[in-house]
Amino acid sequence: MPFDQLAGLAGGYNQVRVMVNDTGEATSCHIHFPTLDGELNAQICEQVLENARFDPARDAEGRTLGSYWLVPVAALLGDWSRQSD
Repeated sequence: MPFDQLAGLAGGYNQVRVMVNDTGEATSCHIHFPTLDGELNAQICEQVLENARFDPARDAEGRTLGSYWLVPVAALLGDWSRQSD
């Protein structure tokens, strides 16, 4: 991510919503409240759809069902406070 785009992650905006089917497969991605460049958001969605793995949601009887996952992009970047060895 370009350094000049980091300020766009402040305030919990630029949230990634991923639709997940009843087998746990990510089927679509959308950015809510976009604050980053459109091309960068497209790359984020592309990577999420390619790399995300989900356990499917379940109803009260334990049957799998489709659902969604919503998270700010900043949460996908990992813990910046940790130092590498």
